[in-house]
Amino acid sequence: MNSKVFAVLIMASLIGCIVGHGYRSGAHGGHGGVIHGSSYRTWGNWSHWSRCSGHCGRRERQTRSRRCVYGRNYGHHGCVGSSVQTRYCPYRSCGYNPMDILDAIKLLKVISSELILPS
Repeated sequence: MNSKVFAVLIMASLIGCIVGHGYRSGAHGGHGGVIHGSSYRTWGNWSHWSRCSGHCGRRERQTRSRRCVYGRNYGHHGCVGSSVQTRYCPYRSCGYNPMDILDAIKLLKVISSELILPS
């Protein structure tokens, strides 16, 4: 890298810290990291998705999380982005039991035969 380009990058980083906005770049971690002088914070890996219960007929959600980790110094600036993600579990239909339908039909026949219809 050219020494002039390197000097400009160092100055830009220092100016960003002095102003208080920091320097955010995918080239410096790629996970929403923030550099402030000797402080560098970035996201750790995502956890596994939480389990879906497997109950039918419900629209459940599952979540996963990650922690903001830091380098040499504990900076007062956090990581960029959310620490939690949510998504819907695959929907499971409850379906039906064919025997329940047959029992309902039999019950309707009994009820209808016992009804006295006006003439």
